[in-house]
Order: sequence, then C-alpha cells, then structure tokens
Amino acid sequence: MYSIAWANADLSPFDRSNTDKAKIEADHPVPCRLCEAAYRVLTLTMRFCATCEQGYCQPSHGGWVGRRGSCIQCGPQQARAIEREQDDVAPLVPFDVFWSRVKTELSRLPEFNPGYRGLTMKKWTQDKGDLGETFDALYKGGDTLLCDTASTDELRYISVAEVRKVYDVWAKYRAGRVRRGYIVHDLGVQNSTWIIALLKHFEHLMEDAG
Repeated sequence: MYSIAWANADLSPFDRSNTDKAKIEADHPVPCRLCEAAYRVLTLTMRFCATCEQGYCQPSHGGWVGRRGSCIQCGPQQARAIEREQDDVAPLVPFDVFWSRVKTELSRLPEFNPGYRGLTMKKWTQDKGDLGETFDALYKGGDTLLCDTASTDELRYISVAEVRKVYDVWAKYRAGRVRRGYIVHDLGVQNSTWIIALLKHFEHLMEDAG
C-alpha cells in the first residue's frame, strides 16, 4: 500500500554517544525504538560523528559508515581511503636528490648582489593559491638561503633542515591533508611562508627523472 519512509531505518539499540546530542537528547528521552527510527529519518542531515564530534562531520570527510557510526574519514574505512589518496600522489625523489637539483638551479642564476645569486618568487599557499606578493631569494652556496621580507629590512635565513621538514610532508600538504598550521606549530618551521613558495617554485625538481 503505502511506502513507509522509516521502514528500513536503523533499529539497533539507542546509543547516545553516536547521535546528535543537542537535537536528540537534550534530556528528552526517546520513548521507543520506532519513534527514534522515525526521528532519525526526519533528521538525516543532523547526524553526529562520534569520533571527530562534528555535526555531519564536514563534507570533506565524505560519506558515512553508518547512521550512528563514524564518518568514513574517522571510521574503519579511513585506512583504505588514505591508501587511495596516496596512490593518486606521485612519489617524490629523496630530499637529498631534490636539494642537490635546487642548488644546481640556483648556482646558474644571475647575480643579484656581489657574491649572491638569486631570483624573485611568488608567495603561494595550497588553500589560497597565488597571494599576489613576491620576495627575493639569495644564494651564496652551501645549504642556506636568504629571503627578504616586506615588513622589515632584515633577511630571513632559510636552513636546509627547515626545508627538509616541509619537503617530508609536501605530498600531504599538496593533497590538503596537512595545512600550514601543522607545519608551523607541530613541525616548528618558522619560515614556512618562504619555504612553501620555494618548494612550489621548484616542484618540477621533485619528479623522478627516470
């Protein structure tokens, strides 16, 4: 006769930790499993991920494992999802190979100042793209770069150790799985603005020539 919308609803025992606390609980008891099922059908967009504790768990987390479970990003399918993402990212050459290529490129640049070679690069981030600002990077040899700043007359010293830290997470950064805040606060890279722009400029040198 009639199609009952909640006929195929999830009728497993009520679990308050895996539902929208504000909408369903709020000290309001659910009288029976059937009423709960109907309510869940009417509030499908109000689902709550028990793992990351966000309503609907953000569109970037993808679909749901179950109505009361975690989303795919947080749930048991997370590992497989990450594997698929990693398969889409081209493998990078070892950092020492990349850095050697960068120094070779820098050594071929014209002189900016006596004893220094350099170039002008655009500031860039994964989420915003071209920031519309530029800076000069100077190279005198070795494993250190000097970069100017717009706010002061001082130069920033960029060490190879900092560049290596960002390079190690570059594929994840480009895939959107790591943000600049992680690079600054968790990895302790204070010159991330210049290093991210540097890696973007020389990204073609990360590819395996073979």
